[in-house]
Parts: sequence; structure tokens; C-alpha cells
Amino acid sequence: MFASASRRLAAYLVDAVLLTAILFIAFIGFGALVGPPIELRADAGDWLAAIDVGRAELAALMSAVISMAYFVGSWVLLPATPGQRLLGLRVRRSPDSGRLSAGQATLRWALLLGPLYVSEIAGAPVPELRAPLFLLAAFWYAVLWITTVWSPSRRGLHDRWSGSAVLKSDQPQAA
Repeated sequence: MFASASRRLAAYLVDAVLLTAILFIAFIGFGALVGPPIELRADAGDWLAAIDVGRAELAALMSAVISMAYFVGSWVLLPATPGQRLLGLRVRRSPDSGRLSAGQATLRWALLLGPLYVSEIAGAPVPELRAPLFLLAAFWYAVLWITTVWSPSRRGLHDRWSGSAVLKSDQPQAA
């Protein structure tokens, strides 16, 4: 049985909270090793002037790598993220319900979260690109939501193109 779009979104929100906690800890270490990407100073008239572009790009890249490890690793090994497991979902290969390959899971992550990280990484050195890239990413997420909701199998473009399906488990599993 395919999982509903609303249940999938709820699982993603749980994962977003968990991933944010992981990234918070990683950024503490990042700041201790290379310094913060943004230094808020009382004498800085423009807060954008306080951004170290190189560190900001490096921090965004680190965030993308950690996110990819979290999602791809979960889909390949478990086969669900902690949020999906909590809500009784699993990500499988469609149509045979086997486990996703590392390539399929990576493609699924790139289609699902890649636009967010592209807008962050590309927008760091070129402030003029931030708003257009954010709008493009928002448009992409609207397309994914609509294609997931309207699909009888609840498979959005990211699922169809990566050959995956999100299924309901018989009962929720502990994360």
C-alpha cells in the first residue's frame, strides 16, 4: 500500500528536526575548526558584509554531504529514514519492492533535496542569485508535491525518476 503525501510530509518534518540537530552539532565543530561563516559585529553596517563567502560555501557543502549521508544511508540500509520508520513508512524500489541501490537513493536525494543545496551553495558567492534560485527551488517543490498528491501510486517525479516508492509498513517501527 502506497503512503499518503501527508504522511510522507510528516515523516520529512520529523527528519528535518533530527537533521537540524545533527547539523547544529556539526556547525559547532565547523566553527571551532575554521571559524564561523557569518560574524555578526556591532560595527558592520550591512550584515551581508559580515559573511565569509568561502566559509559559507564550505558550510553549505558540508550540510549537503551530511544530508546526503543521512537520507541515502537510511534508504539503502534501513530502508527508511528515522522519521519514515517512526510513521511506519519504507522506501523501496518500484515495482518489485526490493531495496534501493546506492545510485537510486542518491538520485532520489538529488531530486528531492538537491535544489535546496544548489540554491545555498551557488547563492553564497553571488547574492543576486539567491532569490531566483530560491524561487526555482520553491517551484520544484510545488511540482514534487503536486505530482505526488495527484499520482494514484503517490509517486512524485522524484520517485518515478529514481525508481522508488514510499510504502506503508504493516506497523510502525522504532527509530
